[in-house]
Amino acid sequence: MTEIADAVTELLTDRDRAAAMGAAGRDWVTAQWRWDTLATRLAGLLG
Repeated sequence: MTEIADAVTELLTDRDRAAAMGAAGRDWVTAQWRWDTLATRLAGLLG
């Protein structure tokens, strides 16, 4: 549990790293969870 607390503390003190991780997360979500991407995946599953 201390490892998680240490990681959170590090992110709270390193604003640049936190911002970079946030931006990367947002980019991933917008790329992976767009309606056109989801529709393509669903069509592939349904055959």
